[in-house]
Amino acid sequence: MQPKLIVVFCLSLFCAIAGPIILPGMRLCAFAPFLTILFTRTSLINALWCSFGCGMVIDLLSSNNQLGIHALNYILVTLLLFRVRRHFFAHKPIALAILSSAFSLLSTLLLLIASKNIPVTFKSLLSDLIIMPGIDGIYAFLGYTCPIIIYRYMRKILKQITLEQG
Repeated sequence: MQPKLIVVFCLSLFCAIAGPIILPGMRLCAFAPFLTILFTRTSLINALWCSFGCGMVIDLLSSNNQLGIHALNYILVTLLLFRVRRHFFAHKPIALAILSSAFSLLSTLLLLIASKNIPVTFKSLLSDLIIMPGIDGIYAFLGYTCPIIIYRYMRKILKQITLEQG
């Protein structure tokens, strides 16, 4: 894995571990931005292996007694979204947010289909299929895209200052 992707993975892992502690009422799809970044940077087989690993991390962190359900879910969502990635430009800031929202939406849909004992109400559909994928997109934009934009901007300013002084 590329060194930059390891940093993104560590950030996602931190959000997966600390997210339920800091925001207990929200179920963020912590690895969605990392996996959508992988779609544009690696091959399908590497994305599938990373999806499996991220899903297993979520399985181990969750209290669900069905080990592997999130791993299978993440693999299926990766298979569905990997071909869609070519319609998004990797260098556009909003693409990561949109793909992360789509990842969250598809993941939630697959989990709803797999778990037949969860009661489906209008409120839960609104929350799980509209609001939470939107929040996951905002999380991807604020947590991953904005720091990169700020870093590039600061690097550009520092480069100009260095050129003016030298």
